[in-house]
Amino acid sequence: LRKERHALALIGVAESYFALGNYDQAQSYLEEVESANQDFADSERQFEIKQYTQVAERIEQLKQQLAEEPEAELKQ
Repeated sequence: LRKERHALALIGVAESYFALGNYDQAQSYLEEVESANQDFADSERQFEIKQYTQVAERIEQLKQQLAEEPEAELKQ
């Protein structure tokens, strides 16, 4: 459960930094949450698969928002 909550917490932190206009911090947490979320990519548990998918979708949404933000320089 610790890792499961870790990915969810990190995406929340990234979204919060984005909302505050701290785009570098948001990008930094996005990188960390992507790494943490990969732990669930090949899981056999339905709960973890569902969480992986939800977090991956939120990652992509935030990346898109960062790309559209003129003040943010998205790291590739």
